[in-house]
Amino acid sequence: FRTIFEESPLGVALIDSLTGHIYEVNRKFADIVGRSLDEMATIDWMSITHPDDIQEDLDNMAVLNSGKINSFNMEKRYIKPDGSHVWINMTISPLKVEDENSPRHLCMIEDITEKKKIEKDLTRFGRVLSSSSNEIFMFSSTTFKFIQVNSGACENLGYSMDELSQLTPLDIKPDHNLETFEELIKPLREQKEIKVVFETVHQRKDKSLYPVNVNLQLIHEESPPLFVAIIEDITKRKKVENELKDYQNNLEGEINRRTAELKNSQDQLIHSEKLSTLGAFAGTVAHEFNNPLFGLINLVDQLGDELSEEDRKKYSEIAQKECWRMADMVKNLQSFYKPSDETFSKTNMNLLLEELLLIIAKTCGNKGIKIIRNYSDDKYLFEGIEDQIKQVLLNVLQNAIDSITGEGEISLNLAKTSKEIIVEIVDTGQGIDKESQKFIFDPFYTTKGKQGTGLGLSVSYGIIKSHGGKIAFDSALNFGSSVTLVLPKTRKV
Repeated sequence: FRTIFEESPLGVALIDSLTGHIYEVNRKFADIVGRSLDEMATIDWMSITHPDDIQEDLDNMAVLNSGKINSFNMEKRYIKPDGSHVWINMTISPLKVEDENSPRHLCMIEDITEKKKIEKDLTRFGRVLSSSSNEIFMFSSTTFKFIQVNSGACENLGYSMDELSQLTPLDIKPDHNLETFEELIKPLREQKEIKVVFETVHQRKDKSLYPVNVNLQLIHEESPPLFVAIIEDITKRKKVENELKDYQNNLEGEINRRTAELKNSQDQLIHSEKLSTLGAFAGTVAHEFNNPLFGLINLVDQLGDELSEEDRKKYSEIAQKECWRMADMVKNLQSFYKPSDETFSKTNMNLLLEELLLIIAKTCGNKGIKIIRNYSDDKYLFEGIEDQIKQVLLNVLQNAIDSITGEGEISLNLAKTSKEIIVEIVDTGQGIDKESQKFIFDPFYTTKGKQGTGLGLSVSYGIIKSHGGKIAFDSALNFGSSVTLVLPKTRKV
């Protein structure tokens, strides 16, 4: 007995059944309650028992002492010297003694503090899971029958616990059948994945549907293995996603509508500027035609006079020359303003510039403006709408002419790369200051006062951009300006 008493893995004590005095304890008992053997000899069991557990212990002892039971078992708490408590599982049995007036009993205890902590944690965990608004399911890995579900699942689906215990995931997942579900959980069965996450829909008892996000795991440590699914109702999230999608679609529609409006406005600006340019050009043409017309009128008047045959022949040749000059101008005008179908076609930049130079040659000559061509006879081909590019070039050239108050120069530079045609028009005119250059492409901005519409470069900018090209302006006050056009050889669709 002594050996068993001393070496027992349990705490063992001999206690007076009437007074509760502790006669003797083994080392394990003393360690469990946090006291020395000497301290244990001076106390009774009630002094170290948690107040909430004393009455139950006394009641059990009374029944034991009455002889109605041979032993009893209970869980209780002992208080340690530092005020903390230790949970123990206690078994009490009476001992046979010679003196019946001094009954004693054997007390054996096991420290179950850690077990109690785990139980408490599990209870709390179970309470949290049960009260979670998410649906939580445990179901068999063989029959798929639900083994346990939380209240959130019952509330969301509209079934009772008993009703759900007769169902499987397939009963609430209309998007899946046995074949597709087995394929879904295959990575879990083969332990290739720890979990699978997917979106589907759940069907309530009333047949209504709602979207869910499923987090599914297979617990292999259980025997047999057990599926655990945590389900999140994503109705609100899907609603927000759909609203966002609708907003994006509406936004795209609005952007397309605004883009169409801007395109229409741009077309109107181009047309307006074309009319303005045509009007300005008509004035120039009228001036060019007036000179030979007045000359012809004078010649006709003189032909009515008596003239020598030599003078008559001389005047006739002059008149014929002036008529041919006007015919050439008409021919050039017809070529320049021939109708366009507004479609992209292969165009040679050399020819466009040469046609323009024929038109402005007289004006430049009268103002003492020298035209310098810095390009070869090579073809500078690109895809574009011919009359729109003519309009841009004429705008730029007219600006260059207007900016030169006395004699000056306009240089035309052409270059090409593997993908682009580059046109640079440089003048030695008045130029404009840096601050004004910030607004040079803004609609209705002009430095010409009442003589300008302020649309020329703005429209030109739009035309070049619509061709997939670039336009740049640079100027130095009192030194001149340069405009650079970069056009792709091939149309960018």
